[in-house]
Parts: sequence; structure tokens; C-alpha cells
Amino acid sequence: MAVEEVYNPMAKWKYDEVITISSVRRYTERGWGDVSGNRLAWYATNYTGYHKTLDVMEGQRYKVKANSSAATTIIFCNDHVWASRKATTPAALISIPAGKERVVTVPSGYSYMMFRYGNTSMATVFLPERIARLVAYG
Repeated sequence: MAVEEVYNPMAKWKYDEVITISSVRRYTERGWGDVSGNRLAWYATNYTGYHKTLDVMEGQRYKVKANSSAATTIIFCNDHVWASRKATTPAALISIPAGKERVVTVPSGYSYMMFRYGNTSMATVFLPERIARLVAYG
């Protein structure tokens, strides 16, 4: 049996700011990108993409259950702050199909785990239903 440290995807995390979209308050960071090869390329301006970030260490394991209606995208990187549309940084990507659960291990060399939050209007929220760090095994 594993001991889990559970993270609430809708709560305020360390790097989040409060934004209001369609009179709904959200806790998120601005900006989003995509991984091509092993590089994160920021493709959204800091006003059109949103993500949430956890500090992580190499080898940590997380159990992530994807949103039931949208796949969950996880990006491991070393810089989670949107810089410019042309900025790229080393990264690794994991995609979990809608409704599926997967245990992911933080790859070597990365300090942050980013989750896509939602699209521009927040009409679609991409956050996983459940995120838990596996702390101990038995």
C-alpha cells in the first residue's frame, strides 16, 4: 500500500495567481507550450494559455488520473514561466488519455511538472481529476 500526498487541482498552488474569466475565479499561471522533440516551445502568449506547476525532484512518482472528458498533458521542464513566443527550453512530455490513470516518474534533470489548465476562455478545463505524489510504499 502506498502513502499518497494529494494535490487539489482547483486549489491555489505555490506559483498560481488569481485570474477571473467569465466571472469565475481561477488559480493558475499564464502561458502554455508544447513539446517538440525534447524542447518546450511556448506557443501561447501569457494571456491565452494557462497551466499549473508543482516543484518536483528526479525519481519522485505521481499517480495522475486524467480528466474524464479531456486528456491530461504533463510537461517536465526547468522553467515554467512564460518568456516569449520564441522561447524554448529542454522538456519531456507525458500525455494521459481522458479518464485513464497512470503512475509517472519524474525524469532525470527536471525541476517542475506543469499541467495544462484550460483554453483561452476556460470553456474547457484540462486539469486532471486527481494528482497524488506517492510518498511511501509497503
